[in-house]
Amino acid sequence: MFQYTDYTDEALTPNMAVSLSLNGVLSVQGNSPAHGVCVSSTFKNETNTYENVIYVAGGPGVQVKLGVEWDGKLTRCTFRNGYVLPTVSKGQGWIAPEVLEEQKLEGDLVQVILYA
Repeated sequence: MFQYTDYTDEALTPNMAVSLSLNGVLSVQGNSPAHGVCVSSTFKNETNTYENVIYVAGGPGVQVKLGVEWDGKLTRCTFRNGYVLPTVSKGQGWIAPEVLEEQKLEGDLVQVILYA
């Protein structure tokens, strides 16, 4: 599993995709491609910043908020506005079902495995 730690002035939202701004600052993903998924965002009093753990690829993946209903089948995925969306081609990774073909609703957490 590839993940790293980055520091920001504002908290990031765990279980949401993040992207880099033009000046290299992480934020919840908008219209730009997803850079990774925020695993945790913790305020550090010593530095007055947020310590963010960002998942980038591999391993068992991480939980991400679903942006639409999903049929529960192994599906490629992409991201929009921080949420994961199933897609029929390409994409940035896979949505991996915990139980085969168990439908999930918008806003549910699903397991996502990104590839580099």
